[in-house]
Amino acid sequence: MPLFKNPQATKDFVNSATILMENLMAPRRNVVGTMVEIMGIGVLIEGRPGMGKSETALGLIKKGYALISDDVTSMRRDSTGAIIGSPVDATRYHMEIRGMGIIHVPSLFGVRAVRPEKKLDLFATLTDASQLEKEDRSGMVRRSQTVLGCELPQVLIG
Repeated sequence: MPLFKNPQATKDFVNSATILMENLMAPRRNVVGTMVEIMGIGVLIEGRPGMGKSETALGLIKKGYALISDDVTSMRRDSTGAIIGSPVDATRYHMEIRGMGIIHVPSLFGVRAVRPEKKLDLFATLTDASQLEKEDRSGMVRRSQTVLGCELPQVLIG
């Protein structure tokens, strides 16, 4: 006695159901930061409140790069171990820009200016110039940050 019917071939249905279950059950975490895609690289821009994360992302969008999420980014670890960033539903495709208010990115820049999700490749941390003076500028010291058990490279920008 069948429990349900599906028009897909069994192998296709099992494959689709497996992918769906992996996505639903994947470890997740929300992080504060704005995520963009720059030349195919997923970058999370983070920093203290008021540092200009959204304004930095807006400048990148104006240059043709794409917004993934603004302010809060939902991270999940997929079955390959990669960290995938996506917007939270409340702010999907919207940005809050100081002095302008809330903008709908696709309405202003077109649908090419947004992505539904992206693999996270790099943390870009906005910091004060005084903090950068304390850092090693030789390039020999590699910075990294860990999210959901995955260590990713980090750069400081001041």
